[in-house]
Amino acid sequence: MADERTLVADIKSYIDKIPGFSAEVELHTGMKRMDLLVKYNNTALFNAEFKKPTTWEGKTARNFKLVNDAFHKANEGPQTKKYFLTSNFNEYIVWDNTGTDLPLPSRDIKVLKLNNIIKEESDLEREEVKKEIEEKIKEICNFILQVHTGQIKAVLRPLGESFIIGLNDHLNMVTSIIAKFIPNNIISKWWKEQGYEPKEPFDYRDKERMARYVLYVLANKIFFYYYLKRI
Repeated sequence: MADERTLVADIKSYIDKIPGFSAEVELHTGMKRMDLLVKYNNTALFNAEFKKPTTWEGKTARNFKLVNDAFHKANEGPQTKKYFLTSNFNEYIVWDNTGTDLPLPSRDIKVLKLNNIIKEESDLEREEVKKEIEEKIKEICNFILQVHTGQIKAVLRPLGESFIIGLNDHLNMVTSIIAKFIPNNIISKWWKEQGYEPKEPFDYRDKERMARYVLYVLANKIFFYYYLKRI
């Protein structure tokens, strides 16, 4: 199966075919390596960080560690990059880095998703997936260039909207892990407490429903706790 470095190298090859664009992979920025640096007419335009969707950090392209890593790398080196990209190959998110004072999670200005969703490692080898990834990368490059040159204006999301999207993505990520480990006797008890119609046996979607419910309750308790701390 293709490793992350090989997949990024493929993306570099897609970018190098776009007129005026070029890309470098595994570029050192201080103590860290930048997955991808994209240039237009030899001027740095944006950097990108990738994680495979089959990894924990790659469950969502909004993973805070991934976004924060890309953000810091955008500000390292001799030239600050005005935009950066995070991706798990299924989803591609462009972030604004032009000096806005908005919180980092609220700086996304473009989101693209594959129609051919990658669920397993083998999906990364499918030709229709590779072709769609190339199309998305081309669209991203052209979008960032148009924003950079003032042909179109980037629209930032309201903070509340970005927070909800990010929260749902992270809860979905954790839900997919927790649901696998819920015992049948636990979900059976919870199922009855919720007043649902009796059901046996329970499938993965039922366990996923329970996990999501529990995580939302936990999240609400945490938010309420921090709200009380601020009063």
